[in-house]
Amino acid sequence: MNTSRITSIRYSNTTVRKQPSNGDLRWLKGRKVWQIREPRRVPDGMPHAGAWLVSNGRTLWKWVDRHSSDDTAWADTCQKAKKHHTDVREYMEQGCLCIIEGRIAIKPLESNKAAADRYLANCTCSRHPDHGRASA
Repeated sequence: MNTSRITSIRYSNTTVRKQPSNGDLRWLKGRKVWQIREPRRVPDGMPHAGAWLVSNGRTLWKWVDRHSSDDTAWADTCQKAKKHHTDVREYMEQGCLCIIEGRIAIKPLESNKAAADRYLANCTCSRHPDHGRASA
């Protein structure tokens, strides 16, 4: 005969915490820099170089500064993009108030052309190249 029974039940109506993922962004107030979350990789010169590092079946992560030499997502998009789109994207992401204040979202895996077009279409601050000019 089975004598086990339920003695208590716990209900929760709080929101589920968002799980961190690749490409998440954070703003460091002290250094005034954006950082992006990327998987740690096996260093060059070692067997399986470039493979993701895993511990107990879970990927190991690191925070790197956006647009730095360690930002692999940025390096990949820069190699595929035309120089003009890269320049526009860097210019807008480094000082556009619309981006800093959250009115325009940064999408790290977006191509430089798509990001530059989206920033120029949605920017309303003084960073926009046509700001203050009469439109023809």
